[in-house]
Amino acid sequence: MPVPTKKTPDVLDEILQQVASEGNLDRILASSERYPRRETWDGWVKADDDLARRYLSAKQSYAAKLVFEAKEIADGVGVSEAGYNDKKVGHQVKTRLWMAEKLDRSNFGLQQRLEHVGEDGGPIKTIHTLTDDELMRIATAKKGKGDE
Repeated sequence: MPVPTKKTPDVLDEILQQVASEGNLDRILASSERYPRRETWDGWVKADDDLARRYLSAKQSYAAKLVFEAKEIADGVGVSEAGYNDKKVGHQVKTRLWMAEKLDRSNFGLQQRLEHVGEDGGPIKTIHTLTDDELMRIATAKKGKGDE
């Protein structure tokens, strides 16, 4: 029967350091009896804002490491002694970038921004061709339908 895990600063620091360097939380938690099960860890993170912030920071550090690794791999493509073929290198780079995107969307995620702007980047102008009488007739007709 497993010994209950105690939430100590040392255990938290060890786990967070490993997340920042290795990234795989499930593997990290399974690597020591001192570490909690995943469900326990998730509960700790949900209940503790400081731990949640530190965990996010550790994941962001790992994401940055993955991006750096992807660059190093891509930069080494032409080196024959590395023994890589272009297809393998492409997969390694894409996998690291994909993982970085999932771990830290704010810095490495693909972001789209849709803006509606008017002429020369100004506000959108609304133009209607109805007369005041036509507008009044429409407003009166809507008001009459709501009274029924």
